[in-house]
Amino acid sequence: MNKKLNTNYFTKTDLLLNIGTGMSIIGAIFLLFGNMISFYLYALSWVVLPVGVVLFIIGASRRSTDKDIEDCIKYKLQSMDLSPFNLGVNERRIVKGREPIIVENYEYENGLHLKISKKGIIFSSKYTKTAIFMLTDALMVITRSVSVVSDEEKNKKFEIPYSAISEVKIVREEKDIDYVDKKFHTVSEKLVIRYNGGYKFATPVHVDINSGDTAKLINKVIAEYKESNPENN
Repeated sequence: MNKKLNTNYFTKTDLLLNIGTGMSIIGAIFLLFGNMISFYLYALSWVVLPVGVVLFIIGASRRSTDKDIEDCIKYKLQSMDLSPFNLGVNERRIVKGREPIIVENYEYENGLHLKISKKGIIFSSKYTKTAIFMLTDALMVITRSVSVVSDEEKNKKFEIPYSAISEVKIVREEKDIDYVDKKFHTVSEKLVIRYNGGYKFATPVHVDINSGDTAKLINKVIAEYKESNPENN
């Protein structure tokens, strides 16, 4: 990971890149059609086009690309151990055949770097991935938050007994965040688990029409447990 280039991805303006792109396009048009209109336009293309290309290369080479940011995140998350048999719990508590729920997304908070990618997605410098294993009597939560502009990495692993959970839901939030003289309108969703009379765990999920199914599945498992174990409620 090149932390400087990743930081530049968020902090550097696209001025040189945009100027270089515009000049390259204009130079190419002058080169192809300028001779039909004026010899001077054709001659000018041999100045505008190479200068535009140079400015484009300089503007693009001083920072990471969208793909570089995505690859950095993948690299930092690839070592997460999501094998159910390496959870460090009694095997009898592991429900065979039940896959963990995996949720992940960028975090949107004040103080983070933000940039709109070419796909229109708001990238941030912080990304969190969470795996939730449904054991026979509890949720096992494994989560990792990584930064693409530093070596910061936070890992958590803990259990939440079904009997302690009071609420599981998807919470949608829209807010404006100011960053580098720009205002970003962010739309995010988080899986929120409330337990033990006020404690809360929240982790980002991708915003889509199926995000609510995650909460529904967990609530179904909790309801089945509490129905089968009324003495523990």
